[in-house]
Amino acid sequence: MALAVLLAALLGLVVIVKWFLFQPRNPSSPPCIGSWIPWVGAAFQFGKASLEFIEQARSKHGPVFTVFALGKRFTFVTEEEGAEAFFKSKDLNFEQAVQQAVENAVSVPAEAFYQNHSTLYSMMKGKMGPSNLHMFTGTLCRELHEHMGHLGTKGAGDLNDLVRHVMYPAVVNTLFGKGICPTSQSELKEFEEHFQKYDEDFEYASQMPECFLRNWSKSKKWLLKLFEKVVSDAERTNPSETTSKTLLQHLLDNLQGKHLAPSYGLLMLWASQANAVPIAFWTLVFILSYPSIYKKVMEDLTSVFGKAGKDKIEVSEEDLKNLPFIKWCTLEAIRLRSPGAITKKVINPIRIQVRVGVFVVVSFFVSSEGCFRRVLYDSSMILLEKRRLRGDLITVYNFLVRGSGEAGDLFSVITSDRTCGNGVKLRQGKLRLDIRKRFFTERVVAHWNRLPSEVVTAPGLSEFKKRLDCALSHMV
Repeated sequence: MALAVLLAALLGLVVIVKWFLFQPRNPSSPPCIGSWIPWVGAAFQFGKASLEFIEQARSKHGPVFTVFALGKRFTFVTEEEGAEAFFKSKDLNFEQAVQQAVENAVSVPAEAFYQNHSTLYSMMKGKMGPSNLHMFTGTLCRELHEHMGHLGTKGAGDLNDLVRHVMYPAVVNTLFGKGICPTSQSELKEFEEHFQKYDEDFEYASQMPECFLRNWSKSKKWLLKLFEKVVSDAERTNPSETTSKTLLQHLLDNLQGKHLAPSYGLLMLWASQANAVPIAFWTLVFILSYPSIYKKVMEDLTSVFGKAGKDKIEVSEEDLKNLPFIKWCTLEAIRLRSPGAITKKVINPIRIQVRVGVFVVVSFFVSSEGCFRRVLYDSSMILLEKRRLRGDLITVYNFLVRGSGEAGDLFSVITSDRTCGNGVKLRQGKLRLDIRKRFFTERVVAHWNRLPSEVVTAPGLSEFKKRLDCALSHMV
């Protein structure tokens, strides 16, 4: 009897394994890339070199294919039909795509996540929107001066460490309030060890159970315990005047379920550091890597703030408007970062016939030429795409009007009578970055050369903007 039960159990196990490994595929479903390892699937191949993996899969399987990894199915769409469905379909949901990641990362249950997501997203978007960023400028400048003063006037070290040691306390004190989070040298060491471990493995830990990442789990629990005190201090000092509140205090005011405050506080801390530190680092790397770019940046700073001295510089919103070249360097640094992808979850079958529960992924870096342009210009994303192009063209206009002597590094002007269209065409210069296929000069030259003559010869910036807006309304 016992032997019969054992044989039946073994037979059942074989059937289950065979079903998982060799289950028949629906002929109308996209081809699926996995491996012989249950649950893990293609995670190792995908994680090693994501872009190469996706490009090879696209070449082999076509524009729509599925990758099975870590127990989930991710269907990639790389052509116009799939991208159009991704952006327009109401049967795809972003919240459901990120909910499990948030639960794994900071222990927020699904019900609480859905209850708070819309409210907190709207609050954050409003407080950190372009029209309100000037409210953070003064505090951030003072914090940067204070912590850069600790560096001294000479010495050498790792640039990434330098940026992190300056940016972390400056950003934290600005968003959370002075002294709310640990920023003193005596408190920082243990905190840095835990936060760096938490940050380094965040992408993996947000996609898999904690039991596979014990050290990460230990750091997460330590940080959540720390944030119980952080939240308590923020609530104790929470003012009644809205204008005096920190971003953390606004979050606490809008949060439903106060016991989750440490979790959302930790998530906010990670989000602020995950963006601020790498972008500051890459902006400095980009500027310091090219002497001509560095020279131009220093000239612009001198023209706005005067020669460098011992006096502390106060940066205003108006000052930043007079530094478009530095803004361009920052935007280019953002594009230097590791390319990402947008993920949504299928909640009802969509036109490309991806089954319910699958995650649909679209990446600007692996899709065919023109795919996104056609789709974006037919959707609400048109405003974002046009705003970026408009900013690029305004930067070129300012650059040409100011007549920088370093223009040859970026592009040169062709003023021959034989040119068709406008008479102030650009030719791309030698400045290139191999790690990006769409560097600024490559992206903007073609658009500039298609502008009508009356736009590029506008007598001033305000007139150029008016004529550019008119021209962009007809450009594809």
